[in-house]
Amino acid sequence: VTRLDKSATTLSALAKTVSTSTIPVGLPFTYTITGTLFGNYTITNAVLTDTLPTISGQQAFSVTAVSVASSNGNPWQPGPLGGPVLTFTTPTGAGTGAETVTFTVEGVVTDRLFADNGDVVTNTLQLAYPDDGFRYSFPRVSPPVTVIEPFLAISKTVTPSSGVEAGDRVTYTLS
Repeated sequence: VTRLDKSATTLSALAKTVSTSTIPVGLPFTYTITGTLFGNYTITNAVLTDTLPTISGQQAFSVTAVSVASSNGNPWQPGPLGGPVLTFTTPTGAGTGAETVTFTVEGVVTDRLFADNGDVVTNTLQLAYPDDGFRYSFPRVSPPVTVIEPFLAISKTVTPSSGVEAGDRVTYTLS
């Protein structure tokens, strides 16, 4: 049984922010998940799940780095980084008391199809934990992000740039 509401929940806030509202394919970006837990509860066997976007069933986002900071030292552990679902968990008897925990995830959109379609991407974030013999679940939707084609800045120079006559050798450089 999963309960979606609890009058005396330890969760007071759960939010996800993204470093930018438009993300070019192939360029790194960062998003941050912040959860604020309060009260004198034992935080145990909690699971934060971030379901990453896919296109046609294929993962479109690669996680390159993850960090966790807890205001009271609870040992939140990241799960495997290679799949379409990113998880963070606390072990049994992890800690008690109010806490603000921040998960920072760095990655890159790897699937060009997102940009080809001009897709706006959102995903589901959820915190779940057991208490009183029930599993409580708190889903949230992330802010929308538009995936765009990579930026290309190309310049062309010629050497020499003046005084050229017919038959002279010139060199063009693209950068």
